[in-house]
Amino acid sequence: MYVLVDNNWYLPYQEIKDDFQTGDVLLVHGRYEFSIAIEAVQWSPFSHVAMIVRAEDIGLAGKAPELLLWEANSLTNLPDVITGQAKPGPMLVDFEQRLSTTAKDFEDVKFAFKPLYLPKETVIGPALQQLMPTVNQAGFPTDEEMASRFFDGRYRGIAAPTDAFFCSELLAYTFMEMAILGTKYPINAYAPKDFSDEGTVRLRQRAYFGNERFFYPPL
Repeated sequence: MYVLVDNNWYLPYQEIKDDFQTGDVLLVHGRYEFSIAIEAVQWSPFSHVAMIVRAEDIGLAGKAPELLLWEANSLTNLPDVITGQAKPGPMLVDFEQRLSTTAKDFEDVKFAFKPLYLPKETVIGPALQQLMPTVNQAGFPTDEEMASRFFDGRYRGIAAPTDAFFCSELLAYTFMEMAILGTKYPINAYAPKDFSDEGTVRLRQRAYFGNERFFYPPL
């Protein structure tokens, strides 16, 4: 059994929402389709990972919710803010809505984030803005495809095609395209655990992650 942070140490969402920055990583624990297998393989409490994005950093100030989430999963219950359509695979969705719907629809859900720290001269918003319209055309692999892609990447060093992404693939691909994650390992070699405090992800250009901070979803 995994032991997560005691609830007394959880931060209220309303107190920290203004602290979120583009590039911060969201980590999710919960009981939903395929999550038990993902957590068991990693020996980690986290089965989903995504990137927090501020709308103003990608040219969407006043056109989209202030806080967004760049993620890949099989859910189709929220629309992509760029296309207005919902589909499996990479999407940019309303961050608060994703937190609320996930907490409501699944069991034993817990959220944590890892802040991304960048040198002052490093700007990632424009690269992210350019990347998203192309990448969100991709799909999401089946459970069998996901397992095969991860095995090939992790243990054989074989890169998967970018016609589909699972969650940690998308995160790794995005950080690589922004030139702050090295390309020694293929994008399909990464699992959610790798971006947690127990992971071994090391960034480039003097960028680094802070420690996990657990928080309650918005009420």
